[in-house]
Amino acid sequence: MLDLDDLPKPDPAALARVKQWVRSSCRLPEDVPVLVTELRCREEGCPPVETVIAVMFAPGLRWQHKLHKPAAAIAWHEVIHCGRKWDEWAVNAGVRPHDKAERE
Repeated sequence: MLDLDDLPKPDPAALARVKQWVRSSCRLPEDVPVLVTELRCREEGCPPVETVIAVMFAPGLRWQHKLHKPAAAIAWHEVIHCGRKWDEWAVNAGVRPHDKAERE
């Protein structure tokens, strides 16, 4: 079993950087909440650390993506890929970032 106490604590600056990259690559306005957090897992077969990105577009309408590494290890090109997944989801969900103001 993995000892999670040996893993470094989440880096607040890295979490903020990834959040800004997500907002930029997904072309999200400031009023759309973006959450970036690191989760640790002790279960067999799951990654010891994963970074979870969630975009809370509207009540009941949320998009989530996971990267199996700490936020400090995430590169810009991985967030660009995340932005492409967001675009696919937004098209399938029938939403665009600027729709938020129209939906409220």
